[in-house]
Amino acid sequence: MFKNAYYWIYKSHKNTRTNDTPATTSLVMLTILEGINVLSFLFLFQYFFQYNFSSDFMLLIAITVYIVLILIGYFFFYKKRDEIVQNHENKSQKQKLWSKISFWIYIGATFFIFYKTWYIVDAVK
Repeated sequence: MFKNAYYWIYKSHKNTRTNDTPATTSLVMLTILEGINVLSFLFLFQYFFQYNFSSDFMLLIAITVYIVLILIGYFFFYKKRDEIVQNHENKSQKQKLWSKISFWIYIGATFFIFYKTWYIVDAVK
């Protein structure tokens, strides 16, 4: 699923004339989406276990999570971007359509879940 997301972000950035580094910006965008998912999980953890993290601790967790996600993304997506693009280019039109639909569902679900978990945690305070 993440290779799929990386491909569609990469393809949209590659088609932009002002973007000289589509592979890097795609990695950053995907890392932001993954980080939002991790933060949503932490918000839910905080809500269900009635545990309040200090803002310094949350900042430390966020920085650590993003560093780990960047490193994982570098080895699994950035270094294999040509292979990912080649695999997606060889797909049929129907597979590409479903791939794009699942990508947009992933983005929508990511922001919806983040908004809802933030709202739940904020309402409890």
